[in-house]
Amino acid sequence: MQSIYLSRALLLFIKLYLMQGKVALITGGDSGIVRAVCYCFAKKGATVAFTYVKGQEEQDANDTLKKIKELKVSDAKDAIAIPCDLGYDENCKRVIDEVVKNYGRIDILVIMQPNRLQEPLMRLRKMGL
Repeated sequence: MQSIYLSRALLLFIKLYLMQGKVALITGGDSGIVRAVCYCFAKKGATVAFTYVKGQEEQDANDTLKKIKELKVSDAKDAIAIPCDLGYDENCKRVIDEVVKNYGRIDILVIMQPNRLQEPLMRLRKMGL
């Protein structure tokens, strides 16, 4: 029984350690379960960037940014919210470029709208981005 708890503690430590200092880009992070993912990443030490739909989700995005600022660890950079429609290749590239410009890299990519976004993002991957 003790080894089970030790294993769980070790896994938890590894998960927390692996988030610390990472840059995460999360699609659709302004509301719902994806907002909770943003909060969790921020609490565990990641710098968070997320996308949202401009015009329709401005208030949600602002609320999410405010909460991430409260939750983030001191050495994480401030979060950014990027308005865009990721259904187009050029918008996907713009988001990636903006995150890299702000933070220097992307360590973690969370795609929370896979039906709509998987194809454009996979095309960018094939292009070497």
